[in-house]
Amino acid sequence: MHNSKYFFGVIKTILLLLISATVYSQTKKGTIVSNGVQKQGKTYALIIGVADYHQLPKLDYAPADALAFQDYLLKDQKLPKENVFCFTNETATYINIFDKLYLINDSLQPGDCFIFYFSGHGDWESKISDNSLLLLSKAPAKNYLRYPDQYLDCQKINEFIKRISERDIKAVLIADACHSGNLSGGTAGAETTNLQLKKGWKNEIRILSCMPDEVSFEDKRWGGGRGVFSYYLTEGLKGMTRKEAGEGFDLTMG
Repeated sequence: MHNSKYFFGVIKTILLLLISATVYSQTKKGTIVSNGVQKQGKTYALIIGVADYHQLPKLDYAPADALAFQDYLLKDQKLPKENVFCFTNETATYINIFDKLYLINDSLQPGDCFIFYFSGHGDWESKISDNSLLLLSKAPAKNYLRYPDQYLDCQKINEFIKRISERDIKAVLIADACHSGNLSGGTAGAETTNLQLKKGWKNEIRILSCMPDEVSFEDKRWGGGRGVFSYYLTEGLKGMTRKEAGEGFDLTMG
């Protein structure tokens, strides 16, 4: 099990990479300079947390993790409420998620930032395809493709991120979807899901909770009931934003 010193070190490293990899420079007023032209970049976020699975092993704190990340964006990063969409358990439906994804896509402009956050089960549908899936609350115990409205296709998410990155939009994908070893896909499902989530393009950063052969913990000992990855991620982000990044620095460019 990882200790807090290790996790804060990881978060610090992630944030330093985020800062150095950003392709735009930012002034204290939040102005972004791209190709010599100053403009105000906006940040949009789509956050999903699913724990109350009907047929799959239930999780405990994925919604709490999602809400905590939403709280960080709204309170610490001061993002407008209309730019942040958060769905948990029963509200995390295919229709709701893709409705907001379309809305965000139509709003994004060059120099903006898009954050996609998912906490829940991820698995691999190995019988018919090689694709990995992020599972929603009513996903079946096996043969996921019978219910196409109960999963998010990783290939579609990857294609969306690829397309917006080509439009000079920064993308950040954060996934705590590595509980899949006890699902129908087994360890192969965990590995394939992880590999698909790790794919990347320009203007993009991906942060995953663990490797396929590792366990993603959740327990009351972290923040009264959180996943260890999400807890130290949000706490680390808050600490870096306030203490080390300097006054006026805005991780999300919002």
